[in-house]
Amino acid sequence: RFDTKKAAIEAAVEEHLSQVGVGGEKPRVAVLEWCEPMFTGGHWIQEMVEAAGGSYSLAKKGERSRVMSQEELKEYDPDVIVMAFCGFDLERCEADTRKILMDQQGEHYAWWSQLRAVRDGRVFCTDGNQYFSRPSHQLVDGIGILAQVMHGVPRQDASERRWTRLTL
Repeated sequence: RFDTKKAAIEAAVEEHLSQVGVGGEKPRVAVLEWCEPMFTGGHWIQEMVEAAGGSYSLAKKGERSRVMSQEELKEYDPDVIVMAFCGFDLERCEADTRKILMDQQGEHYAWWSQLRAVRDGRVFCTDGNQYFSRPSHQLVDGIGILAQVMHGVPRQDASERRWTRLTL
């Protein structure tokens, strides 16, 4: 069932990209499991991003999540950032991201605003606990979420809110 669903998502990504005329360069994605301190997405995240049509070089296939500095993220300068906090649902991820990345006056930190994904409004929060952190069949839904946020691939099930665009 996992392989069938994954193949369907990959086919939907390919079809969508051919329809909208996107090809060639894949968006550089940062999946963050936490942001204070920042942790890269590890384990199977690289494979998930690639299956969804993106590029991910913050961790190799099977490599554990690790602490990452602000400088490293600035140097990587992703096209898309996905906040997928380990152990938290979508609402908690969004609330904690706002608390951590904004100062007392409600402004986001200068280093954060320099990132391409932030400038372009391509920062997303999702339920990391359900779709990214656990080795289960729901990882394939995580691939679908990545395809939606990276390429605008239509949601398979529009009734369920699985991610949100973070506006800071």
